[in-house]
Amino acid sequence: MSDRKEDTTIRKLEKKVKKIIKRVLIWLCIILLVFIAILVVFTWLHRKSDKVQNAKDPEEYFYELESQNENITYAEDSGIIYMNNEIIIMVSAGVDLQQIQTVVENFDGTIIDAMEDIGVYKVRLDKEYSLKQMNRLIEKLKEYSEIEEAYINPVITMEEDEVAVKEQEAAVEEKEPVYPTDPWANASWDTEVPDGANWGMEAVRAPEAWGYFSELDTVKVGLIDTMINTDHEDLEGTCYITFTDIDDGQSSTLQVTPQDVTAQDHGTHVAGIMAATWNDLGVSGVLADKADLYYSAAYYVQNNAAVSGYYDAYNYVKAINTLIDKGVQSINISQNTSRLIGFAASHGNENAISHLEVQADLAEAMLLRIINGIEERGDKDFVICVSAGNSNNTTYYKNKNAEFGYKESYLWPWEIFNGEKGGSDAQYNNFLSLIDDEKVKGRIIVVGSAGIDKKKSNDEGTRYKYSKFSNIGERVDIIAPGEKIYSCVVKSYAYLNGTSMSAPFVTAAAGMVYGANPELSGPEVKKIVCASTYGRMYYENGSSGMLDLSVAVKYGLETRDHSVNSVIKESANDGIDLCFLVDTTSSMGDDIENTKVNMEEILLSLSEKCEDYRVALVDYRDFAERTYASDDYPAKIQLDFSKDNDAILNAIKALSLGYGGDNEETVYSGIEQALSLDWRTNAKKVIIVLGDAPPLDPEPYTDYTYDAILAALYDAKITIDTEQSDDRVISDSKASMINVYTIGTEANADAIDFFEAISEDTGGAYTDVSSAAEVSNAIINSIDMIEITSLLDISSDFGDEFSGETVELYQDGAFFFEFDLDEEGCFVLEEMEADTYEWTISRLGVSGKLKVKEDAEKFRIVFEREWYSFALILWQRHKALLIAGAAGCILVITLLCIMIHKIKNMLRNSPKKKEPMNAREHNSNAEEMQAQGTDTQGPNAQAQYVQEENAQAQIVAFCPMCGTAVEPDSNFCMNCGSKLS
Repeated sequence: MSDRKEDTTIRKLEKKVKKIIKRVLIWLCIILLVFIAILVVFTWLHRKSDKVQNAKDPEEYFYELESQNENITYAEDSGIIYMNNEIIIMVSAGVDLQQIQTVVENFDGTIIDAMEDIGVYKVRLDKEYSLKQMNRLIEKLKEYSEIEEAYINPVITMEEDEVAVKEQEAAVEEKEPVYPTDPWANASWDTEVPDGANWGMEAVRAPEAWGYFSELDTVKVGLIDTMINTDHEDLEGTCYITFTDIDDGQSSTLQVTPQDVTAQDHGTHVAGIMAATWNDLGVSGVLADKADLYYSAAYYVQNNAAVSGYYDAYNYVKAINTLIDKGVQSINISQNTSRLIGFAASHGNENAISHLEVQADLAEAMLLRIINGIEERGDKDFVICVSAGNSNNTTYYKNKNAEFGYKESYLWPWEIFNGEKGGSDAQYNNFLSLIDDEKVKGRIIVVGSAGIDKKKSNDEGTRYKYSKFSNIGERVDIIAPGEKIYSCVVKSYAYLNGTSMSAPFVTAAAGMVYGANPELSGPEVKKIVCASTYGRMYYENGSSGMLDLSVAVKYGLETRDHSVNSVIKESANDGIDLCFLVDTTSSMGDDIENTKVNMEEILLSLSEKCEDYRVALVDYRDFAERTYASDDYPAKIQLDFSKDNDAILNAIKALSLGYGGDNEETVYSGIEQALSLDWRTNAKKVIIVLGDAPPLDPEPYTDYTYDAILAALYDAKITIDTEQSDDRVISDSKASMINVYTIGTEANADAIDFFEAISEDTGGAYTDVSSAAEVSNAIINSIDMIEITSLLDISSDFGDEFSGETVELYQDGAFFFEFDLDEEGCFVLEEMEADTYEWTISRLGVSGKLKVKEDAEKFRIVFEREWYSFALILWQRHKALLIAGAAGCILVITLLCIMIHKIKNMLRNSPKKKEPMNAREHNSNAEEMQAQGTDTQGPNAQAQYVQEENAQAQIVAFCPMCGTAVEPDSNFCMNCGSKLS
């Protein structure tokens, strides 16, 4: 029976175990099904989101284009898409159309379109070619002397560059801000705390710039984008479109009305930012009525219907050339090529890089011809503003089977782990940004996006942040507002986000500069615009400043009288370039000898002033035709800039004396020779003149005048322009490009007047010397007076305890910018002026000062901490660890309490063990009960006794019939067989 009981117990245990396992398996299945369902829903939502925000994968899109036009071919091995029956040729100078026709006929080709003003022709071939065949054909064409260069005609896919849509119904006299009366969705104006629908205009300080509108000329600005709605209540414009027939390739550029091509929100929104009219309706454009808006685009047509979605590179540049031909000076392009291709190129995919480079090469060559033509004709110049792109915060998924190595979405849930984002280089967003020829690149401005940092902004000031979606890299020239920008759309007004919204702010800024001075070159306008910024916003491995329209317009107005270089007042970042300009006529013998003797001491003082110095030597006398001395000459370069002290000393020692004739000398020719030296762009430029006679004015043979050489000094020209000088002389001596320090050695009154005037007008100083013994000391004193404002790259090291923290930097109490420390608590701040800055890490309640000295390699960091800073730092930096530790301690204590409580209960409730009674002990107890008068006979008496015993001792049970000890759970007595109750 004991075996049967044991089996029964085991079976019960097995049933319980099976029941538990079954429940566990059921729950595991439920959890797995829920997980799969979540993955399916997540995948569906993610892929749906991709379809909303992104275009198709490029190769899928290309194959779709091939179905639209059989002459579009996608070369899978290189990632290049091109017209398989067209080439672009650039002809040599003097070659006419008939000569080109003769050449192309040898290759069974026909000229179907031309930009004859720049010698560029599109040729249609009579058959289709593979990419290799096309390249061989191009090499054969280039063997002809008539053809300077030839290219395939690459096709460009275009994507609108916004990322989200939310619909909603200096020496210039300071001017007061102007605020338009357009409603701006009921926003108020406050440039100190930008916010609301007009925050972008406030952030770029447009009202301050609008105060100068009356001084600006009307300027033509251009747009290449989706079609704008010129019937909009806030927009007017002239639209030109190049229509190219897919079948025969014939192109024609026509002025169109909005009804000819369907208007779209993107282009209309961009146009509104630049040029929305001030009419008490909607919004106010940056240029408003100062802008003549021109739109240009290229469309392929088939059966009289427009086929959009791509350009070929030729038509793209033709759209640009159309605007330039119409006199447009500032052009906005805020569409990009495929974002995925740009991302892949940024991450080293060779197919993606090749795809963009072939477009950039052709565009560069054509734009270079346009620029050369403008320079030759003396026409007004241009700049192009392009958006940096929006792919930096988009996740792309690695796929080895994809042509460009990535997909925009994933097919299977586990592919999510292949996702990558970040590192999108702006140079790959648009093939124009990839152009590296300095002449063309100098006319292309790449614009990143900024938004309001809501967490750090308050009623006292607005903080900005670099937009997460905005592409990064050295190619980003400037930042403008690009998040939640309110402007026109086809039917009303809306908010859009993207670098497309940033670019038109900068395009309009360039327009303002041209409105102030239409004669500026494109590189000069770019230089002015990119210098017109405030603050910094850091992104991965770089930073840029926010556009300041008020500075741009004032710089532009100043250039009417001043050179661009002097207006911008660039800091010396490359040391000192010092030219000694010495009068070597006969009267200067003792003075030059003193200089020769003390030249080593002079160079030592220069090295103490700045380690990175270069010295040149120029001397002047007079025209031999005037003095009749064969050894005389107007001026001569004895030493071009050199860092070699031995060469400098030898040049000084080699100086010899001439005659020089009468009192006046050829000082102006000496300055002209000094200006022709190879000055470094960012160096501090200084001329030290040593002489005792005034200049010839006007100088014979050259006609140089004081005004002429002063203008040249300000403009740092290689030669002096006597015709333009009077209009370019400026009055602000601190702005001079080259500071002239003069030393008069026993000079007469006329010489002293000249030396004092030129020193004062160029920001230098005059020193009068009464004897030759004082000359070298005067030179050293002049060197000591040179003021250098260098921009330094400084490494800041806050220590490991501040790794990853955001440091806010202030200058003179005003917020400057912020930066994030690396894992070692370090950061390199570029182009910092020597000064003392305040800093704070507000999250930790820590602050202090950063002190920068000239020639320093690191900041001197001063810490100022509150008494409670240690606790705050510990809490903020290790919050999760502290919470986890506290939770762990609480858990351990709770478990210990529970265990102690259970042990106490067990001890309290534990019964005392008692051995089962044998028969003798049982009979003895029965006798004892009988002696006490207790009924010990019968089943009831025995059962009562057993129950009492069991209640007291909790021992095994007994059979009520025979008294035999039985198992507590037994149903029958093993001795007598009686049924147990």
